[in-house]
Amino acid sequence: MKLNIPQLKTDIAALEEQIREVKPPLRQPWTDIPAMANNMARLQHLRVKITNLMITRAWHRGKLHCTNAPHGAGANWDAKNSAQQVYDFIAPKYEIAEEAQAV
Repeated sequence: MKLNIPQLKTDIAALEEQIREVKPPLRQPWTDIPAMANNMARLQHLRVKITNLMITRAWHRGKLHCTNAPHGAGANWDAKNSAQQVYDFIAPKYEIAEEAQAV
């Protein structure tokens, strides 16, 4: 499968920018707890999205982005199997059609 790597990189950069926007308010004292909790949840969501894109990019190059088990994953967690599952889920969104490859 051939991936649109420039688009993948663009999406990673966009998520990095969003993370940079969300983090500074979280470094301040938490005066408005519900709003800060929403920002923290948004940050976690962005981190998961960017990690999945980086896993996809690394697996496409034959490498692993995450080699340590995530918190609560259990003893049966396997880095390669996990990376393959993420890749199988994310990669089709960046797949270049056969006709576009021939051009």
